[in-house]
Amino acid sequence: MKKSPAHILTMVFLLLSISLPVNANNTVEDEAIEEITIEGSREAPAKIDTYTFKTIAGGGNDVLKAIEALPGVTFSGDGAGNAPVIRGSSPIDNQYFVNGVRVGYVFHNDGDSIFNYNLVNNFELYTGAWQPELGNAIGGIISVDLSVPDIQSFEREKNHITILDLGFTRTGLTHAQQVNDNQSFYFSVRESLLFIYIDAFFDDEAQDEEGFAFSQVPRNRDYQFSYNWQLKETMKLEFFASGAKDFIGLSVDKDSDIAQENPDLAGDINVNQNYNNQALILTIEEANYASSWRLNALQVDLDLQFGRALDLDGDVYNNSLIIDYDFSLSNQLDLLVGVDILEEVFDYDVSGRQQPCNDEFQSCPPGFISPIITSKDKIRTQMPSIYTNVKWAPIDILELTLGLRTNYNSYSEKTYLEPRLGIEWFIDNSQSTWLRYGQHHQWFKNYEYAYVIEGFGSDNLDLVKADHSVIGYGQEMDVNWAQWMGPFYWQIEAYYKNLHDLVVANPAAQTDPTQAANLTVQPYINGATGKAWGFEFLLKKHLTEQWQGWLTLAYSKTERYNEITKQSFNFEYDQPFIVNLVSSYQLTPRISLSAKWRYQSGSLYTDIIGANPINDDNGDLIAYDPVEGEINGERYGSNHRLDLRADFLVSSGDASLGWRKPNIVAYVELLNAYGQKNQTGWEYEPDYQSREAEYAFPETVLPSFGMTFTF
Repeated sequence: MKKSPAHILTMVFLLLSISLPVNANNTVEDEAIEEITIEGSREAPAKIDTYTFKTIAGGGNDVLKAIEALPGVTFSGDGAGNAPVIRGSSPIDNQYFVNGVRVGYVFHNDGDSIFNYNLVNNFELYTGAWQPELGNAIGGIISVDLSVPDIQSFEREKNHITILDLGFTRTGLTHAQQVNDNQSFYFSVRESLLFIYIDAFFDDEAQDEEGFAFSQVPRNRDYQFSYNWQLKETMKLEFFASGAKDFIGLSVDKDSDIAQENPDLAGDINVNQNYNNQALILTIEEANYASSWRLNALQVDLDLQFGRALDLDGDVYNNSLIIDYDFSLSNQLDLLVGVDILEEVFDYDVSGRQQPCNDEFQSCPPGFISPIITSKDKIRTQMPSIYTNVKWAPIDILELTLGLRTNYNSYSEKTYLEPRLGIEWFIDNSQSTWLRYGQHHQWFKNYEYAYVIEGFGSDNLDLVKADHSVIGYGQEMDVNWAQWMGPFYWQIEAYYKNLHDLVVANPAAQTDPTQAANLTVQPYINGATGKAWGFEFLLKKHLTEQWQGWLTLAYSKTERYNEITKQSFNFEYDQPFIVNLVSSYQLTPRISLSAKWRYQSGSLYTDIIGANPINDDNGDLIAYDPVEGEINGERYGSNHRLDLRADFLVSSGDASLGWRKPNIVAYVELLNAYGQKNQTGWEYEPDYQSREAEYAFPETVLPSFGMTFTF
């Protein structure tokens, strides 16, 4: 049976996960202990150092990619479009900050993050009821801090580091320099190398057999630049810029399987996106207050073409100014006040079929009967916000938090109040319990702009809202019955999330496959709700006696309810059970070992129970309209996988010989160590009468290796 281009491209993208990355501080002897906050209390947070994240088995040194090993996180899929799914929300419901400013996206079309891991100082993952200075998200917040690599840790040149990345599927250059005592800068540029290998995987004969050809092989690139100026001891100014680009193009034959399933997809398919941002960041840290001024210009370009079904050229201009002051009024009282002035302009030129659908909530009728319409305009939205947060510790064992974010949205012409409440009780020096509540709203992002584009969308939608409630308990403890066991930190959190005003396609605007869509009614309406609840357990072993690691256990339930059709069903990313077991061991001063095992419930899917032929006016067959069963009514088998890794310090760089000897670190990985085949989908024939299972990459044991050279 032939594989579809989508299936093949997924495998191509996933091949990029076996890259050979370079990491400036990736030495077995000399790790940089910067901590990554997962979630938890103020005094006993769950933190993991960046070195551990860079060397997680199967992660390829990618710090952001390794967040899948944290509680409450899964990913939206394998390959293109990979993005975190956090506590029952859609992947698009997250917000990403880098050095305190917004960026366009954080994962390439191959699933790798856009950030050079040499520069990642730490990151924070917020999964529910976060503080009021963070807004415009209902799923989760990922905040990344990039900084100059530790130049002084290398003996050769005291004022700079140069890192050359000669990876198997990605190459890049990183340079950091100390200009003088008060100024420094860094830059990183990286480029994917998939185009070099594409002919080896898909020659002309193979592409002809599949019914498509690459008009643009999958490629991506990214960059980061920062210039830091310490104006005085308490004041720093930073110019920060970053960007990424992802592009791929196909030419689909009209007789291919994909074109037979949807004739509109014959022709060119292009998916191109990129972003660039430039920011000025001023930070002040005085004895009794801290302040931050962040001016950011973000541009996101979306160029999507799917045959005749859609041709979109869209540019998003996101300009913001964030100012906040954090006052330490006393040992017991802290006050944060700030403003977030945001304007977003979506400049679009689109042509395509007018057939409204949100496949998160319903089966989508074929659109190739609907008329092709065009629309060209700008959507300008002002979203100013003010926020405040008070932390008060009336007694040593109790901390109260009261926050409020007030948002105005010029599109809906409404003001939204978002209260944030928290209480934490420090039972003693080793344990605490906490309770948090937060309300959040979110403006439309990326493909959701289709909901409001003139001619395709509606003009009276409200913002989606989420209520988050979290309760947790954490404890530091020593296990004395075996020297190598303690100390440990463990925590458990329970959460409940209510979603309101979710957007669904209006059934009155949809018609049967032989008729055009009804353009006289609003195509989309706020007509659905959702809920998610669950428990998450984390047990972390601190680094002692050469080993550390953590165990996460998560149980969750996620549902959606379509108020228009009265249908209630499980959310497509509902995965009740997720288990992660991660461990690393320092075997010798030059060799470290690590392993990661992950188990998760299989993904949900909607079964196809039949198909109806669709004929043109002459009675000739156009395509088949699949007859679908219960929405997300079936589940694939459980997924599990073991990855193994070893890191070797080959050479410690020095200049004792009168020439620059590089610091060299090598690693080897064994991906899917016991060869588990995890099903991720079905590939159907055009008439839907037969199908073949699709599996996650890699389907068998796959070795990987890499080397690091730091000059």
